[in-house]
Amino acid sequence: MPLRELTDYFNRENLKRYGALRGDVAPLVSLGEAGVAGRFADITLGSAFQPVFHADSLRPAGFEALLRPVRQQQPLSPASVFLLPTDADEVVYLDRLCRTLHALNFLLQSRDDDGWLALNVHPRHLTGVLSEHGLVFESILQQCGLSPRRVVLEIGIAALLQVPHLPMAIQNYRRRGYRIAVDNVPVNQAPLPLLLKLQPDFIKLDYRSAPLPPHPALQHLLRELGDIGTGVVAVGMPCSASRALADLGVHYLQGDVLAPAAPQLIRTTDALAANNHAVGR
Repeated sequence: MPLRELTDYFNRENLKRYGALRGDVAPLVSLGEAGVAGRFADITLGSAFQPVFHADSLRPAGFEALLRPVRQQQPLSPASVFLLPTDADEVVYLDRLCRTLHALNFLLQSRDDDGWLALNVHPRHLTGVLSEHGLVFESILQQCGLSPRRVVLEIGIAALLQVPHLPMAIQNYRRRGYRIAVDNVPVNQAPLPLLLKLQPDFIKLDYRSAPLPPHPALQHLLRELGDIGTGVVAVGMPCSASRALADLGVHYLQGDVLAPAAPQLIRTTDALAANNHAVGR
């Protein structure tokens, strides 16, 4: 389906399903020269994408979509936007709207070899939906021509303790073909027993607060996760640590020092390539 027809379709469906929440009548997503933009109340929603690189080849394995909200030409934090919904229905609507926006912008510029699209799921969405997780969004992806197998749903580490029915939610998502990533995992305080129980497809280690490798806690964590086949993404590490991380068993690298998030899909990382050449990788 052409992109403009897709945006028209999503506007019709969203207004039928959620329009009464705020009395919306204007388009909720619109196609312009800069891509697809969304709207929630008086806020314009945009997409940015940060590549996740294979640690060995430095080729993109996929892209994480990040929300870029603006009110009256002033950038806002994504967290501040999710403070606006007044009830669970509005949270679910906003969360799906953001993921639909990202899927459309990814579709606009992606290639077959661009790998997965990682989309964040807000904890309040998980709390507000009690069953059949991923069903509605699966129908949205089908209209976009994206398979759930190409989508990684990122769930923050805090949700593991905040959402009682999280294991059921993950099971529902997986049954529909989505892959699951646990985000913002601290290296030195990772809840290893819970991670081993949930067996996510990926974990994203917050390397910004971790010591440089090798480190016993990191080595133990990577060994245990390797045994269950979980892919490990190191986020926010310095370029100087990339070689040691790959040797320890980190599969993927992500961070602003490699490639910052941008509206366009960035497929190379000059900073890391230059560093690896310098150390003779």
